[in-house]
Amino acid sequence: MRWLSVTIFLPLVGVPILLVARGMKDQSAKALALALSVAAFVVSLGILGKFDSSVTGFQLQENLAWVESLGLRYHLGVDGVSLWMVLLTTFLVPLSVLASWRIEKNVRLYMASMLALETAMIGTFCALDLLLFFLFFEAILVPMY
Repeated sequence: MRWLSVTIFLPLVGVPILLVARGMKDQSAKALALALSVAAFVVSLGILGKFDSSVTGFQLQENLAWVESLGLRYHLGVDGVSLWMVLLTTFLVPLSVLASWRIEKNVRLYMASMLALETAMIGTFCALDLLLFFLFFEAILVPMY
């Protein structure tokens, strides 16, 4: 199983749903965002379970050719620091969704932004390719704004 890719892109599944479903009630939007962010946390616990702290360097690496002619790769991995950043992110996002439960204005857009932000943050912590890191880091700016 590609633990890192699933953890990164699981919250992103909810973004188009939240943005397209105009008839969705605010409570449903909040529940969907909470469910996806909790699911990302559960998957990140799988990363913790697979991580071997006695081994140095990056682990659980995913390294695929992205644009071969330019030498760009989809290269992810975690080390002893980024593992805890991923876990902290996936732990705090559900808490942030719960803390913003009283939001009543543009709820679907707000929750979609929270899920997109989670995806971009986790991707930033896991990226081992400079362009991939740059794309995830820049993707943080839009939902954060």
